Amino acid sequence: MAKKEIVESLVRQEAESRGWYVLESKVVPAKGTVQVRLIIDSESGVGIDACAELSRVLYPLIESSQ
Repeated sequence: MAKKEIVESLVRQEAESRGWYVLESKVVPAKGTVQVRLIIDSESGVGIDACAELSRVLYPLIESSQ
């Protein structure tokens, strides 16, 4: 599985485990790592705190997958 596919799989797993769904994801190489751009939503909406939570959870997972 390519790095992009691994990252996208991690993103979807983590978002869905919190009841959110990923509307769009982009994985872009950036200075020796990857930049992940997401649009997420849920039935009740997603605020900035949820985005920050997902970012904190995903960062170490993405770094360890490289």
